[in-house]
Amino acid sequence: MLHLRDDLMWGDGMPVTAYDVLYKYVIDATTSYADADGLHVFNDFIAGARLIDEYTLELDFLDQTCAAPARVNQALPLAHVRAPDFRAFVDAVGTPDELLTLPEWIAAYRAYFADRVPRSTPTLPLPGTPFQLVEAQSDEGLRLVSGDLAVVFSPAPVGIPPVERFLTGQTNLLLDVPYDRRTDVRAARDVQIAEMPGGSWDMLLFNLADPTRPRDAFDEDGARRDQGQHPLFGDLRVRRAVQLAINVDEVIESAFHGNATPMAANYPPTSWASDPDLAPLGYDPTEAERLLDEAGWVDVDGDGVRNCYHCLYGTEGMDFYFMIGLDPQLSQASSYAAAESVSRQLRRVGIAAQISEAPSASLQEFDAYWFTFGAETALNRDPDQAALWSTAADVVDSAGNPGSYSNPRVDALLEQARTLAGCDVEQRAALYREVSALLQADQPAVWLYAQHEFYAARGIENFAPYPDNPLWNVTTWRVHP
Repeated sequence: MLHLRDDLMWGDGMPVTAYDVLYKYVIDATTSYADADGLHVFNDFIAGARLIDEYTLELDFLDQTCAAPARVNQALPLAHVRAPDFRAFVDAVGTPDELLTLPEWIAAYRAYFADRVPRSTPTLPLPGTPFQLVEAQSDEGLRLVSGDLAVVFSPAPVGIPPVERFLTGQTNLLLDVPYDRRTDVRAARDVQIAEMPGGSWDMLLFNLADPTRPRDAFDEDGARRDQGQHPLFGDLRVRRAVQLAINVDEVIESAFHGNATPMAANYPPTSWASDPDLAPLGYDPTEAERLLDEAGWVDVDGDGVRNCYHCLYGTEGMDFYFMIGLDPQLSQASSYAAAESVSRQLRRVGIAAQISEAPSASLQEFDAYWFTFGAETALNRDPDQAALWSTAADVVDSAGNPGSYSNPRVDALLEQARTLAGCDVEQRAALYREVSALLQADQPAVWLYAQHEFYAARGIENFAPYPDNPLWNVTTWRVHP
């Protein structure tokens, strides 16, 4: 049961109600002004919904865990603005005896509007906000005013980058500053700068199973399958050697001009599940070479690339060569630069790694895969990472646990944290910190870095950005010339 506060108002004075929430998660996914996020939330997290009263909504989560409320916590649209007839439709449906599924909501919506056309209001940045649209000046694209605060959106002149406009005093605010220009902004006079680790983070995931025969972790009867071993990365010593052979600070400098923080394991510093006492493993190429020698990977033929010589799972004499897969649709130029830095460093210890474009890791046919998790992904809304690391999630072509990692203790901790009675944050954090320690020890991935957010302002009073949310208090800003 979702109980809303009754003292929350939209900027236009209308109350925030359960109708707004219901619209987001149900109708927003079914109508002509559909929202893809709404459909995603209903299909992936919500089994059914019904409105009880003005401030009460009952939701049936598909995933009955502590992560579910955070995963559906998304920005709400204004139902009274986007769909003025929505309230009348919901009131006509009433409070059914059972929660309605998405198909049932669709059927009810179509039946209600069978002989009428739903009204809609164009979505602008104004409805439900304290801002009003006023006439823009000749060099402005849009001007919004709230009291004595004006927010001006100016079209960027052709050939003049936003950074240059900011540095020359033409604008007061600069977001998403390119990594290679942040030093210039720091050096500017009278500039307010906020930089901190953000929620975006990268790792290089190992495939621990046989990539030539991908198989689910469990068969149809629930029995554990033998998934084989990756010829290189089935050996923990090899995985640890790869981590130690990579100078993450060098990667950060090469790809991000120093604007990232090394990670110890699977949570960025902004996560409440991150363990501040767990330190990154660091850079130790000497120990990496010792581990590779011990694991039976030595340069037999003198060509600079190690070979299997009584190694654990590889074919005798095979080169230590593997592919790093990157999704060309999701990877930024910085990800490619970082992967290239990793490849160069591994070559110093006799490992040959080649970067290859691969649209997905879900088929589990890869050697290692470069993952970048954005700040706004469902995975980052709650620290539950069962989809990445639990044995049960290891299903081919499902995107779950594509590296086929398995540790019964990690499985138990993840399940305990997901289903903890009361979902106490501190208790869950303690469980997730134990998970991080185990993941660091088991090394199913190379732990890399969390990218830094960087925001700059000039003359803005109350400029105090949060990570990944620089405009949270924009209505309190005052700009001084």
